[in-house]
Parts: sequence; C-alpha cells; structure tokens
Amino acid sequence: MVGSDPGATPAAQQHRGAIALLRRWGDLDPAANPTELLRDGLESLGFGRAQLVGASSLLLRGPRTGQLAITIIGSHDLSGLTPVASSGSLSKAEAVRGPGVGSRAGGILAATAGLTGLTQEVSATVDVLSLGPGDTPAAVATKDHLGEPDLILFTDAIAWDPSLPTITLGCRGRLEAEITVAAPARVHDAAYGGAALNPLNRLVEMLGQLRGHRGRVGLPGFYERAEPPSREALAEAMSDDWLDVLGASRPSGSVSGLERATQWPVVSVLDVHTDAHEASAPRSATAAIAFSLVPHQRPVEVERTLRAWVADHTPATLKSSVRVTRSARPLRLERTVPVRALARALMQVHGRSPVPVPAGGTIGAGELAFRFGAPVVFGGLIGPGQRHSTTDEVLDFAVFERAVDVMRHFGRRLGSARPAR
Repeated sequence: MVGSDPGATPAAQQHRGAIALLRRWGDLDPAANPTELLRDGLESLGFGRAQLVGASSLLLRGPRTGQLAITIIGSHDLSGLTPVASSGSLSKAEAVRGPGVGSRAGGILAATAGLTGLTQEVSATVDVLSLGPGDTPAAVATKDHLGEPDLILFTDAIAWDPSLPTITLGCRGRLEAEITVAAPARVHDAAYGGAALNPLNRLVEMLGQLRGHRGRVGLPGFYERAEPPSREALAEAMSDDWLDVLGASRPSGSVSGLERATQWPVVSVLDVHTDAHEASAPRSATAAIAFSLVPHQRPVEVERTLRAWVADHTPATLKSSVRVTRSARPLRLERTVPVRALARALMQVHGRSPVPVPAGGTIGAGELAFRFGAPVVFGGLIGPGQRHSTTDEVLDFAVFERAVDVMRHFGRRLGSARPAR
C-alpha cells in the first residue's frame, strides 16, 4: 500500500496514500491519459481491484454487503479541461495544483475513501465508475456494469464556494451542434467579391440573429418551457471574485456570474472554421454552438426548432445542415433522503447549513438518472475559485480532508434507509 506504515491505522495509511497520489497527479501533463495511475492508486489504497471497461474507463466493484447499492461516478478524462497557464507557485505541503486534480482525482478519491469504509456500518454496497478518455457515459454507464443502483453520486460537480459551503441541486441541460453553410464552389473574392453569396458572411449573420446583443436567444419559442430565474435564491453566494481567478471578462448588467451560470439559458459560439484558401471566399463555413438549458427545457425540441430556423434563414442558392454532437437534459434534484442526508453532512462538517445552488452538477447526470430511475446527488470538491475544469486546478488538502469527512457523515446518515426511487 502507498505510504504504508505498520504502526498507523488503516484509515491513516489510506489518507497518506491518497495525498501521495494527488501529488503525483499534480505532476501530470494535461495531454496524459491517467488511467493506469488512477487504477494503480485505487488498488494500492485498498479500495479493491479496478477492471478496465470501455476504452479507458475504470470500474471498481465493492463487496456485496447490503441492501443499499451506491454508485460513485467520476471522470479521469483530462481532454475536456480548459488549458490555462499556471497561476503561480504554492506550498505542496498544504495544496497541490495540476490538471483535474480537484474535479477529477480529488473528487473520486474523497467519495471513495469516505464511503467504502462504511459498507458494513450502513449495510451498503459501493461501486466506483471513473470515465476515461474516449468513453461516453451512455456507452459505459450501462446496467451490465452498474446493475440497478439505489443512489448515484457524481463527483466532478462544481462546489461553487467550498468555504460557505454550497450544495449543488441540479445541472443545466446541453445541446451542442454544428451549423454548416455551403456554396457550390469557392469564388475568388478579389475578382468577384459581392457577385456571389459568401457562405461565411451568411453564417455570421445567422449567428448574430441567433443571439441578441443582450444575450437573448433568438429561436422561436425558446423560453416557453424555461423555468424563470430567482434573483433572491443566490443572494448569499453572489461574489464574482472567481471570474478574476479564471481570467474571464465580466459581462455588463446586474446579473451575477453565479446566476448566469446556474439559472439562465444561453447560447454560445464555440468555434467557426472554413475551407477558405488565400483570397478566395470559402466554399463552406461551419460554426460550433452550444445551448445551456434550464428546467424544463427539452433538447429535442430545441434541436427541432434550430433545424427549422437554420433552413428558413438559408438562401435558396446556398445549402445548410445541422449536426448535433451532444444532447443532455437538465436535471433538478428533489429533496430526497440522500439530498437531505448530504445537506446535513455538510452542516455537520462545516458548522453551517449549505447554500443551495440550482446547477453546476455533471452535465448528462439527468440522462443516467432517468435511465436507472435512481436518485442523484452531487459531491463536487472545488469551485471556480480553485479553477475548476482547467489544467491548473488547485486542491487544498484541508478541503480534501473535509470532503472525506462529509462523505463519511453522509454514509452514516443514509444508515439502513433505502433511498426512495
């Protein structure tokens, strides 16, 4: 076992081993595949044997010891993290920084360490699934692998302010798509500019109409199902200091960053590329866009409206197409037994009630919740102030230790009660 000490208790040995693993994780290259590091780490910490499923995901099955089946789902895929420059040095005695060290490795380790030691005490079975590069939840998180869990805990959610603390009660939906506008051929712009339609010009016009100058989405009926935001709900956690930590630009207006990121639907342009050549107008232009959706919007309805809207805005002499690359429904958690147990565990460890935040959970959690019919909780470790979702996350070891304690208290509070589906 990593950090083994014959004189130490198993819990103390496990704690030292987890810290050692987090330090090694902090030294990873952002382009690395950490599957083997995580598998060796989980096994050396005594959590059981991890089997490889899918392309590079890890499944750890706990002993079948009770009636309550808990599944921990996290990720060790670093490919989707935002690349950022290091924000400076820090003392490795107190914290570690690196790609996904809090949202990926830290979250999985804290939940696993906190819950697997309680399987006998609370008569529970705990399985762990970590999604690796090249795998999708739909392909790996199947009933063949997970059975029928009574509770799913997602560990890569955002803890908006670990010091408050906060409890994440949902996730926004997501619809990612590519819009392509194409002409019959390239046309040399210097010679013939203006005589023929430029597909990039038309695509840019479309994007401008899709999102108004105040951010309002221009699709017909887009807001009909959208749950109205509550300006009072997040008054206790309204600081936008984390925008500066992320190096982000602040939008104008009175709506806080936290409100925008958790309660408001939005469309974002992620990329635009063409097949332009030197002074020629492109034959085709493609934009990658993403809709963030709130309860009770439906991605399938947004997709249908988008396809019709693009077709209506395409001139007869050009062709257009829409390709959906990702679709996930929004999710809002009910006040189930597990949600109440997590809130009380946070209060017990932090000494105050957590601030409920309506979103920030794992995108796609709703799909698995609907598939398995099981209640969901989110156990995020770090937030935007610690650069969540970047290649330079910062995880304070004190935060990690508190998270392990929260998971222990959470497991104890679940007790022998079987969460209601």
